[in-house]
Amino acid sequence: MSTLERNIAGKPSSTQASTWFVLVVAVFITCLLTANIISVKLVSLWGLVVPAGVIIFPISYICGDVLTEVYGFRRARSVIWLGFFCNLLAVAGIVATQVLPGADFWMPRPPMSEFSVLHPASSRLRFART
Repeated sequence: MSTLERNIAGKPSSTQASTWFVLVVAVFITCLLTANIISVKLVSLWGLVVPAGVIIFPISYICGDVLTEVYGFRRARSVIWLGFFCNLLAVAGIVATQVLPGADFWMPRPPMSEFSVLHPASSRLRFART
């Protein structure tokens, strides 16, 4: 039976990723990016002032452990590199939006908008974490 016939029969080939692998990778990268974006806000948890990213960032560690234990170190390392490059893309997108001029009706105050006040710190944080 050829690979195509096995795929048609519903059995994954060796080059096809399982649904669980894709789900864990998606959760890992989503948690990584979300934690980096929301880390600019400081929150008070049980009397401690911490970045908001500490709420969701541990989930990325759990996903990384699952990837390593179930799929092996090689695949987990490739997912971590993928997360790194996705993070760089997010930083590049945010920096590009800071450089581009805003529409006239968006913010009538030219020197500093709320977006520019918030995101310089977040770009530095995301770059430092990558």
